[in-house]
Amino acid sequence: MFDAYADAAPDLLKTVDNSSKISDTIVDQDKNLDTLLVSAIGLADVGTEVIGTNRQPLTDVLHLLVPTTDLLNQYNAALTCGIGGLIPLATGPGLPLPGAVLLQSFTLGRERYRYPGNLPKVAAKGGPQCTDLPKVPFETSPPFVVADIGANPAQYGNQGILLNSDGLKQALFGPLDGPPRNTAQIGQPG
Repeated sequence: MFDAYADAAPDLLKTVDNSSKISDTIVDQDKNLDTLLVSAIGLADVGTEVIGTNRQPLTDVLHLLVPTTDLLNQYNAALTCGIGGLIPLATGPGLPLPGAVLLQSFTLGRERYRYPGNLPKVAAKGGPQCTDLPKVPFETSPPFVVADIGANPAQYGNQGILLNSDGLKQALFGPLDGPPRNTAQIGQPG
């Protein structure tokens, strides 16, 4: 037992020496310590005043956030996959020039929504889909939810824009000479 004390004695003496240095430092810095404690008390008073006067609005805001946080909790796997899918973009090679790259396209016009047949409904089921994301194999699609949301813009048989129609030509080039032609008359003047 005395051998253990003899072995530990230098470490114990270093600890006592360090504690005396710490106490000397506290004595030397007593004004700074007082300033710190007074500042902490002032901060606590201000915090108590801010939270005390705004207690009910803060409580109301937290109650309003419950549906949003519940939805985020339900879809946390999908959010994790979505953010994980951004990692290759962040760690990949940069662009040759600074700036942003935009992918732009035109979509075909569809029939407008009609009331009351196209009122939105909340009927999507299936929850988050996160299988093997963000590592989706080449030429495959990640799983997705097919949802019935109550709107089908193609149900009226609208075929969208006729790409070679007379109306499109007139919209692009103005009035043209000759009889109007349809898409089957390719190659004729007009």
